[in-house]
Amino acid sequence: MMNQSKFEIRNSKIKYTILVLIINLSILTLHPSPFTLHLFPPAFAQQEIERTENVRSLGNSIEILKFIEKRNHDLNKKEETLQKREERLDILKGEIEQRLADLTAIEARIEKIIRLRKDVEDKIYKKLAKVYQSTPPEQAGPLLSKLDVKIAAQILIRMDGKKAGKIWGFVDPKKTTEISKELTRLK
Repeated sequence: MMNQSKFEIRNSKIKYTILVLIINLSILTLHPSPFTLHLFPPAFAQQEIERTENVRSLGNSIEILKFIEKRNHDLNKKEETLQKREERLDILKGEIEQRLADLTAIEARIEKIIRLRKDVEDKIYKKLAKVYQSTPPEQAGPLLSKLDVKIAAQILIRMDGKKAGKIWGFVDPKKTTEISKELTRLK
């Protein structure tokens, strides 16, 4: 690996030296000084003109290479930025998935609590229904009339039909309509 990097350094030094020589030759050819005119005979001048054109195209090639290097550098930066964004999105996705799992667990617990509450309420209403069924109808009717309409309907719906009918005759007539509507809604 070390030999390879030394080779690359030596190779780039050689390229740099050649480039400097080409540039110096092109400067001498394009702008000859009185001191360098004797160096270039007329036949050589034509060759130098052709070489100068080649050097100009080489200069354009260097500009193109510089542009390509800059473009590659810019693309690498963009790729790096996109990779960081992608990593951040993956992190956010993981956080969202974790929150969703947490919310699903909370939802399951809430549903369980609601079921337990309904079970407890059902047991209470059943016990109250038994109490009202065992109470004489002439006492149970006025007591049901004093209850909230929804509670009275919940109790009546859990009672035996015949016993509820006997109590129903003693319920306040103003409340019977409201309780009947609530019973219809429950069924």
